Amino acid sequence: MFVFISSLFLSLLTLYSYDIDPFYINALERGEQHYLAQDYSSALKNLKIAVFGLNKDNILCSKAHTYIALTYFNLKNLQDSKKHLDRVLELLGDQDFTVLNMPASVQDTALQLFSHFSLTDSQATSSSKQEDRPKEKKPRQQEPQNESVTRSHIRQLEKIIRKDPSKTSPFYELYSLYRELKDTKKAIKILHKLLEAHSDERRAHFLLGLSYYNTENYIEAESHFGKAFSLSEANEDDIQVIEIKAYLILTSYSKGNKKQAKMHATGWEERILQHFDQLVLDEDEKEKLRVIFKFI
Repeated sequence: MFVFISSLFLSLLTLYSYDIDPFYINALERGEQHYLAQDYSSALKNLKIAVFGLNKDNILCSKAHTYIALTYFNLKNLQDSKKHLDRVLELLGDQDFTVLNMPASVQDTALQLFSHFSLTDSQATSSSKQEDRPKEKKPRQQEPQNESVTRSHIRQLEKIIRKDPSKTSPFYELYSLYRELKDTKKAIKILHKLLEAHSDERRAHFLLGLSYYNTENYIEAESHFGKAFSLSEANEDDIQVIEIKAYLILTSYSKGNKKQAKMHATGWEERILQHFDQLVLDEDEKEKLRVIFKFI
């Protein structure tokens, strides 16, 4: 199932039928790419723009609202997440949720989110009922059949990438699927392959930094966090830039270079603490940052 080709066809069809400004369709595509790359701040900005201009088409508007709901859920804003899911059900009416032509991994997560909020409308339950899942970031136990489906999606994405490596979203979806399978080596490998085709892809450098950080390879982590930061230094108020800086500080601290950690932290304490709840940090990492800031 070539979801990206289908999505493009749907977008073009909608453009000619409803005279939608392509600016808003492009905003939806950018929002999808940022979501798949786990760049939730940038995803939200683009998706909110998309919703504004896609209100003439219930399908595309529903797709944008679905991504917004998933993004808010990852940002721990459950109230707004549910609000946008309610809007999806309202827009779709009797249509099945699958008409949105979303990547399979995203559709699966969205259906679980419907279940989490106990939304039992026909669109949300057209597939077999999913178990509640409190946080998308937590890996879930998969049945063998589900794993087989995931590997089938992986093969399809690999074909898409071989045919046309110019788009980043198939790389990011493939990375997410490898993470579902807990295959860290292949997840890292696909990010390196992405950077071979798109060397200035900031989010890929950040995700590589995070992967190496979690496996305690702090030299590689620092290298990729540094590259990610250098690609975005001009916009220091971007939540993703703040997140990158936080991990640069933590990486230096974790490898025993406290002097360098303090250097990275200088001038960033207020901004990082202000956005603590939005950063993908566990409690130990937050405590390390507080300790570092205390001795600046």
